[in-house]
Amino acid sequence: MQRAGANSLLKILEEPPRHAVFLMVSAATDRLLPTIISRCQRLPLRLLTSEEMHEQLIGLGVAPERAELAARLAVGNRIPPAIVGSEDFDPLRDLVERFIDSALSSREDQYWAFLEELGGRPDKQKMEGFLGLCSAYLRDLLLMGLQRESRMANTDRTSRLAEWSDQLDLRRLHDVAVTLDAAFDSQRHNVSPQLLLADLWHQLRRSGNVVA
Repeated sequence: MQRAGANSLLKILEEPPRHAVFLMVSAATDRLLPTIISRCQRLPLRLLTSEEMHEQLIGLGVAPERAELAARLAVGNRIPPAIVGSEDFDPLRDLVERFIDSALSSREDQYWAFLEELGGRPDKQKMEGFLGLCSAYLRDLLLMGLQRESRMANTDRTSRLAEWSDQLDLRRLHDVAVTLDAAFDSQRHNVSPQLLLADLWHQLRRSGNVVA
C-alpha cells in the first residue's frame, strides 16, 4: 500500500460510517502505518497444526488415513482439505503422478495422452489443484533428498517418491520450482494451460537422469 492509500485508510478508520465494522488482515503488520495499527484491535491468528487439523477432520467423519493425508497436504502445501476429501482428488492425483512419470522417463507419448485426458482447457480450480499437488510432490522429493521423510506429505507414496528420487538430479529441482511458481502466477492471468504444462514438463524432463 502506498502512503497516499494508507492515509486514506487512516481517515476512514478515524471517521467510520455508522454501523460499519472493518476487518483487516495482514501478514506483514510492520509495513502498516503505526497510526493505523493504533486504531485497530489486534487479534493474532495462526495456522492450525497438522494434529489439530487431523482431529477436526476425524470429527467431521473423514476416514483416518484420508484425514492424515489431508492434514499433511494442507499444513505443508496449503492444499484445502476439501480438495483432498472430494471424489475428484484421486483421479487428479493419478494425473499428476502420470505427468511426473512421463517427464522423468522422457515418454512424450504418455505426455500427449495425459494432455488429452486432462482436457483442452481445464478450469482454474482443477489447474490450481494440479499445480498444488505437483508442488507437494516436489517438496516431498526435496525433503527425501535431505533425509527428512517424517515431514513429507505424501507418506502413502514413499516408494514412488523413492523411485522418482533415483531418477532425479536434485540439484536441478530449483529450476523446476521456479517454473512451478511462474505457472501458478500465469494461470491466474488466463495463460494457456497447455503452455504452462509443456514448460513444466520439459523442466522436469531436464531434471531427470534419463536422456532421450
